[in-house]
Amino acid sequence: MRRKAFFGVAAILFASLSPVAAAGDGEWAPDAPLIAGIETAFRAQMASGMTDIGNHPAQAPASLDGYVRTYAGETVRGERIVVGALVDAAMLGKPPGIVIGTMETLPQVSDGGCGVMHLWYHVETHKIETVCNFRL
Repeated sequence: MRRKAFFGVAAILFASLSPVAAAGDGEWAPDAPLIAGIETAFRAQMASGMTDIGNHPAQAPASLDGYVRTYAGETVRGERIVVGALVDAAMLGKPPGIVIGTMETLPQVSDGGCGVMHLWYHVETHKIETVCNFRL
């Protein structure tokens, strides 16, 4: 009986600590005009300087047009966010360009410095957060 009570209390505590999804949370596909606006704003941010995951100054190896830029949309706790994974096309051996995918199709690369950049665009506030990978 004590074991049942323990697991019941543990389940309640775990559930209370887990983030609760808001109504409407989930994936969505950003459209071309939204992506174009994000990229216009991000070009200026790239020109002013980037930082890596350790918050060290870093330089992109190519202009934005030299990247394979994969974007997906996700709503988290009611906030719409465009998530981007930008990888230097030379690193992938693929032609540069824009790909609209899903969270699952975003490239997963763990090094590469600013040859691999991650971007989060907050749709309602127009805030862009970015970071370059570590260089191993």
